[in-house]
Order: sequence, then C-alpha cells, then structure tokens
Amino acid sequence: MLQEPTQTKLQSTYTSRRRFAVVAGVFVFITIAVVVSRMGGSLVGSLALALVIAGLLSWLAFRERRLFLQLEMLETAQRQETSKLSGRLDRFYQDPAIALVEFDPVNLLIKRAGDGFSGILGVSESASCMGKRLDEVLTVDLVRLELLVEQIRCNPDAPGRSLSCRDVDGRELKLYVSGYYLEDQQTIEAVLSPMPESYEAYAESQQTADDLERFRKGMVRREQRILELKAEVNALLADAHKEARYQIDSQTSDLKVRSMSVSRSDMR
Repeated sequence: MLQEPTQTKLQSTYTSRRRFAVVAGVFVFITIAVVVSRMGGSLVGSLALALVIAGLLSWLAFRERRLFLQLEMLETAQRQETSKLSGRLDRFYQDPAIALVEFDPVNLLIKRAGDGFSGILGVSESASCMGKRLDEVLTVDLVRLELLVEQIRCNPDAPGRSLSCRDVDGRELKLYVSGYYLEDQQTIEAVLSPMPESYEAYAESQQTADDLERFRKGMVRREQRILELKAEVNALLADAHKEARYQIDSQTSDLKVRSMSVSRSDMR
C-alpha cells in the first residue's frame, strides 16, 4: 500500500501527463490536416485522415505514459515495502530473544549476526562474530554443518535439524536450526533456538553438580572439625596423664583405640 503523499503525487503526475497527451494529439491533428490540404487533398479527407492518425498517436502516447506511471507506482511501492521489511528485520536482529545469523553457504563466513545469536553462545558482542567461520564460532562438526547447509539450499521447505555445538565456555548446547537460502544475495539466513530439553537437562545436571560440590566441601569441613576435636581430646587426656583415646595417622584417618563410653572422671 502506497503512502498518502506519494499516491497523491503520482496521481498529479498522471493527470498532467494525460493533459500533455491530449494537447499533443490536437497539435498533431492540426499539423497533418494542414499538410494534407496543401498537397491537394480535399478538406474533409484531410480532416478525417488527420483525425485518425492523431487519435492513434495520442492513444499510443497516452498508453505509454500510463504504463510508465504504473511502473513508477509499482517501483515506489516496492521501495516502501523493502524499507519496511528492512526495518523489521533490523529489529529482529537487535532482539536478544531471536538468534539470527546470515552466512555464506560456500565458505561459511558469517556476514551478519544478531544479538540473540551472540547471546546463546555467550559472546559479548555480535560484531565479534563477523567474518568468522560459522563452524568455528559454534564449535560444531564441519561435516554435519555442511549437510545442514546443503539441505537448506536444496529444500528450503524441509523441517529444521538439531545441531550440537558448544558456547565460549565449552558448555554443550543442542540447537534447533532452520533457515532459508537468499538467491539474490547468495547467502543463507538461519534461525537458531536452544532445544528446551537440552537446557533443562543441563540445568538439572548443573544443579546436581553444584549440590554435590557443596556436600563434598561440607564433608571435608566436617572431617577436619572431627579431627580437630579428637586432637583436643587427646591433648586433654595427655594433660591429665592419661592414655590417648584416638590414634590419628599420617593420612588424616583415625582409629578408635578405646570405647566411647568413658566416665566423667576420665574427662577431668
């Protein structure tokens, strides 16, 4: 749909050119009539011939200008639509929730990367991905990526595929990749989205690993405290000139030497 100012301007141009065609037809009609009459023809025949020729030329001129105007209107509409789509695409590339990337299908060089693409890989800026190979940025198997690229080129309607890769921290990611081959630009524009089950499994395993690490550290602190307490008991017994209750070896393991049941008098 054309914008209102542009449509009004084109309509004004169309009206002015139609008037020009009418004026040109009248001028041609008068010129032909005068020429034929001077060549000795009858006035009625001269007028009829001039009228037919002038009408034909006017129709041809009017048709040519009308087609030219329609072409201008279509080109203007195309420019406006292209500008609108370009602005919308720019917003998509700037949206951190959408992972878009455009790359060359032959050498796999990245031509454009969105904020969402750098976000899922943990890259600070999308500009840092420009000019790099897609397989190197994704840390993905080259053969599998080339098969996916060939599928997008040959069958754009085919469903996407999963692709296992790694982010900058070495964390494994499973992405769902779908794309479209842009023939005019000879590039592929692809959308990458993390597969939910992959992220949930990673979050679960990461939480479990964190819990195990906290438990391990807690056990270490507990064992250290137990050894400290046993050493204190042995020290108290030594001060009381009594036999040590626990034996602590060089590997920080302890052996109970005597029974845990002791009287209060022994602890004094």
